[in-house]
Amino acid sequence: MPKFLCTFYKSGEKVFSTTCENKSKTASLLKFDLLDYETILDLEQELFTRENEEYIFLLDIKNKYCKIELKKEEMECEVLVEECSLTYEHEKIILEYFIETDEARNKIVIERCVTA
Repeated sequence: MPKFLCTFYKSGEKVFSTTCENKSKTASLLKFDLLDYETILDLEQELFTRENEEYIFLLDIKNKYCKIELKKEEMECEVLVEECSLTYEHEKIILEYFIETDEARNKIVIERCVTA
């Protein structure tokens, strides 16, 4: 399985960086575990999803729409998207977003690990 280096930033400061395996066999879909979240980035549909036992976070990048589903409470709420973008730069995939419930801008940089 292809491996990726995922680096997460908040307000421009690096929070963590880790290597992840892509569990998807589709080139336009990145599916990996990231800090105990199943994380999916659908490059074709421009959807970003993070899920754990407590909630599902869905960001529709193309339509600038976000919702959070609380599993135990069986509740769903929409969250205002201030900014979001998905860009490609020098073999890197860059997802940036800022939502009303967050105090900081989020940035995830994904790049394929080079194997020897």
